[in-house]
Amino acid sequence: MKKKENLRNTNNKESEVQSENTSKGEVSIKNKLSEKDNSPAQKPETDNNCYTDFLGVGEMIVSNKDENCQEKSKSVFENLSKVNVNDKVELKNKMKYLSWAYAWGEAKKHYPNMASKVYETTSGINYFTDGRTCWVKVGVTIEGLEHIEYYPVTDYRNVSIPLAKLTSFDVNTAIQRGLTKAIARHGLGLYVYAGEDVPEEIQEIVSQLDTEIEKYGLQSERLRKSILDKYKVRNLNELSENQINETIDKLKNFKKKDKEN
Repeated sequence: MKKKENLRNTNNKESEVQSENTSKGEVSIKNKLSEKDNSPAQKPETDNNCYTDFLGVGEMIVSNKDENCQEKSKSVFENLSKVNVNDKVELKNKMKYLSWAYAWGEAKKHYPNMASKVYETTSGINYFTDGRTCWVKVGVTIEGLEHIEYYPVTDYRNVSIPLAKLTSFDVNTAIQRGLTKAIARHGLGLYVYAGEDVPEEIQEIVSQLDTEIEKYGLQSERLRKSILDKYKVRNLNELSENQINETIDKLKNFKKKDKEN
């Protein structure tokens, strides 16, 4: 019996010691947390560099995320239709063509997952015919939306080639042109086929640039020429959206500094 009592007393003492140690450990942890809460790094009013830098990084991350969301919120057509493609347009027999290689590459830069498809007949032929003339069927899919172009197989005069005179080269040319027009249906270079000189959005900012240039009075023509020479273009319509906005900002800032002086 005495041995059992002694064993019970020993266990009780060990429990008390463990409880006391646990309490001390909790107090120690609380003290450390309290010290951490009161450290300069946690106080906004301090000049601690680490704290300030962290806030800056946080703001940058939020800002970049917002910009990406805004870009993604725009439709495919909105993004591609504002691209100025004038310097890539080819003129053949008074007809305007956009380089298929440029159209494909430019659209791919904006939408890497873009895909194209050349449709074939049930017998595996890559063109269709009514027995007299021929056409090709080309589809381009961006962000899950496919636009299909039925493009006639024509000669250099844009006249349909009779089936009896059709060559593989003619079919291949029609496929590339059909591909370009299918991409245009998504917005890129559509204004070219609509008979317009530049996209609607570009027209607006070109007008803004022209207004800023005219503010320089007698020097405006000389200024306009220097802008064209700088970017190596023939007229303001050939400038990209970024080039136009950049030039407008420079002209406004220069005018502001001139007034201050």
